[in-house]
Amino acid sequence: MSRASPPGMSVALPFSIAPRVDVLIVDDNPFMRAAVTRILQRQGRRCVAVASVDEAKMTVLDHPPALVLTDYALGKRETGVDLLRWIKDQPSPTLRSIGCGLMSGSDRRVIGDALHAAGLDAIPVLEKPFGLTDLEVFLDGLLSPPRNDVRFDVSSQRHL
Repeated sequence: MSRASPPGMSVALPFSIAPRVDVLIVDDNPFMRAAVTRILQRQGRRCVAVASVDEAKMTVLDHPPALVLTDYALGKRETGVDLLRWIKDQPSPTLRSIGCGLMSGSDRRVIGDALHAAGLDAIPVLEKPFGLTDLEVFLDGLLSPPRNDVRFDVSSQRHL
């Protein structure tokens, strides 16, 4: 990406100059956005919270996060699944490698069917309502480097 520079000179600025965002939170409910943001900030995570798929897309393109955590129901036109499919369809390997998680209070079968239809069966889902521990375990699993020796079942909060 080039910025204005003297004639005859072009300066490319890499994405790394922009502040790193750990988690992009996408939820149309202002209370949920604020609550999840506060929890993550207490953990030292850098967060951006937005209310719509369009805002999320702009944020992903401008400042690719390590993780996108989105609600399923985001208004009338698009869903969190639409956003996650858009991320995974991007030509940039950096964008395609963004971690993704879905939050939802909708019926499990509806969410499962939507993820399956979008080819996103492996996307983890955090069911609403959830507690603080549920959210922390879910996010730790998504933001931590993979470990081959330990698996954790978020729904029962126990090691497997």
